[in-house]
Amino acid sequence: MLDSGRLFTCGDGSFGQLGHGDYQSCSSPMEVSFFNSRHVEQIACGMRHSLVLLKGNLGDKVFGFGSGKRGQLGVYEDKVKSVSIPKTCSGLEHAEVVAILANGDQSAALSASGQLYTWGKSFSSSSNVCIPQLLRVSLSFEQAALGWNHALVLTSEGEVFMLGGSHHGVLSEPQKMTHLHNTSGEPNLSKVTGLDGKKVVQIAAGAEHSAILTGRSNQAKYVKFGSRTVLSYVVLISHDHHLRAKQTY
Repeated sequence: MLDSGRLFTCGDGSFGQLGHGDYQSCSSPMEVSFFNSRHVEQIACGMRHSLVLLKGNLGDKVFGFGSGKRGQLGVYEDKVKSVSIPKTCSGLEHAEVVAILANGDQSAALSASGQLYTWGKSFSSSSNVCIPQLLRVSLSFEQAALGWNHALVLTSEGEVFMLGGSHHGVLSEPQKMTHLHNTSGEPNLSKVTGLDGKKVVQIAAGAEHSAILTGRSNQAKYVKFGSRTVLSYVVLISHDHHLRAKQTY
C-alpha cells in the first residue's frame, strides 16, 4: 500500500486473495484496479484471504477477498469457497472501524468506540462465523492481535485478555486464568495473569505464540505456546531500557 492509498498485491493468487479478478499468481506487485479511484486506509492478510479498509465521506467500508471457506471474508451469510474481486463485509455498516486484522482463517475489526468484531473460524467451537460478530462485553479495547487459533485484546487500562488458544496452552500461569463468562454463546474472554503492576502498551500474535510490551521500563514480555513446545507463563526476554515500540496501525 502506498501513502497515496493505492494498493498493490503479489504472490499466490490461487484463492483470489490478490484481488485481481482471477486466480492467477503474480511474482511482482500489481495494482488492484478495483480500488483505483479510492483511498485504501489499511490492509490485512490471512493465510489465503485479504481485507481492505476504506474511509470516506460515505462511511467506513471493509472489503474481503480470497478464500472464504470458514466465513473469513464476512461478505455472505453462508460460507463461500473463494472470491477474486473485493466484496463489502456485512455487519459493519454502523461501526467506525479503526483497525482490521487477519490471520489464518480468522478476521477481526476494532471500532473507534473500543468494540471488537470477529468472523471466520470460531474461537469457541468448530463452527464458522460468516458475518462480523460483535463481542458483547463491557470492556473497551485499544488494540487487538490475531493468531491462528487465538486473539489478544488490550484494554485502555493496559490489561490483556485472550480469546481461544487453550488447546495449545494458556497464555499465563496454569489454572489461574480469569474467565469472563457470557450466556450468549459467544467466545469467552480470559484475562492474562502474571502482569500485575505492569501497564501493557502493545500486543502482537503469531500463529501459535504472542508477545507483550510493557510501558514502565520498556521491557518486552514474551509468551510462547504451541503443539511442540508449550510455555504457559509470561517470560521476561529483555531488560534493555532502550527498547521502544512502534505502532503498526
